[in-house]
Amino acid sequence: STPDDLLAIQREAMNGPAVIRNNGGGHYNHSLFWQWMAPPGTSNVKPHGALAQAIDTTWGSYEAMQKAFTQAALTRFGSGWAWLGVKPDGQLAICSTANQDNPLMTAEMIPILGLDVWE
Repeated sequence: STPDDLLAIQREAMNGPAVIRNNGGGHYNHSLFWQWMAPPGTSNVKPHGALAQAIDTTWGSYEAMQKAFTQAALTRFGSGWAWLGVKPDGQLAICSTANQDNPLMTAEMIPILGLDVWE
């Protein structure tokens, strides 16, 4: 399978069997999660360029975006994810999903950062 196949599966997961939604979502979400992990000592690196500008436009500051992202994670009851993503109109947004769901399945946005929230 290709990355495009995996994206197509995610976009259609809500219409298919639960096993595809759960296992496909788990694979997709964690594949991204491991890529987003930073090497030790680099956790204070902030976004720059177009992403930093979009964050400032949407939330006013990086710190305000962090607060909103943290709130999305802390208010997820049980297993799930907090997400930063890009909506079809190009705007940034934050959402939270349950279990192994992701924004491609539920919120129609492409995730660019996710945090696994486990109970």
